[in-house]
Amino acid sequence: MPAKKNVFDEAISDVKDLDGMRLIVKEKLEGVKKLDLYVTGLTVALGEVVSYCIRTLTPLTLWHWDRESGEYFPQIVLSERQCKIFTTATRAVARMA
Repeated sequence: MPAKKNVFDEAISDVKDLDGMRLIVKEKLEGVKKLDLYVTGLTVALGEVVSYCIRTLTPLTLWHWDRESGEYFPQIVLSERQCKIFTTATRAVARMA
C-alpha cells in the first residue's frame, strides 16, 4: 500500500534537530484525525511522530514491511478507544480541579 503523503518531504539533514522535526510533524499532521504510518527508516523521526500523536491523542497505527510475506503488517500504538478513554479521563480531572 503506497503512502498518500510523506511526513518529511526532504531528507533530514540534522538528525539532532528535534525542534525542527517537531515543527515539521506538527505542520504536516495538524488536523489529522487518525494516522496510518508506513515505517521506512530513521527512528528519531518516527519518535517525533509517535510523540506528536500521544500529545494530541491522535490514533496511530504503524505499518511495518515483512520481507517473508512481502506485505505490511500493523502495529497499533494508540487506538481510537485509548484516545477516547484518555480524553474522557482528562475532562473528568479538569472538572474536579
